[in-house]
Amino acid sequence: MLMPRPARALYRELFPQDSKLINLRAQFDQHLAQSTGGDSPVLGLLAEVAAALQADGAALVQVNQLDYSATRGDLSLQLQAPGFAELERLRERLEESGLSVQMGSASREAEGVSARVLIGG
Repeated sequence: MLMPRPARALYRELFPQDSKLINLRAQFDQHLAQSTGGDSPVLGLLAEVAAALQADGAALVQVNQLDYSATRGDLSLQLQAPGFAELERLRERLEESGLSVQMGSASREAEGVSARVLIGG
C-alpha cells in the first residue's frame, strides 16, 4: 500500500535515522514500544496523527509545523489542505481515535486552507 506523502514526510521528520520506510504504522508502533516505559506520550499522539493522515480524504492534508508541549501534553499542528472539508475529515478521524481536537484559526490562501489544530490525549 502506498502511503500518503504527508504521512511519509512527517515520519521522516520525526525519525530521520530510519533509512527505510516500509510499513508506517508498524514502524511507529516499534518506536512507541522502544520508548522508556511509556514516558513518551508524544509518540502515541504522533502515531494517531499519522494514522489519521493516512485515512481517505485526510491524506491531502500537509503538516507544515508541529510543536509538542510536554507540560500540557498536547500537540499543536500547522496544517495546509485543499479545503475545509479535508480538515474536517482529519478532525473527525482524530476524535474517532479518542483524542481531544481543537480547531484554531483557519484561513483561505492561494494554496488552499491553512489552519492550526491543537490535539490532546
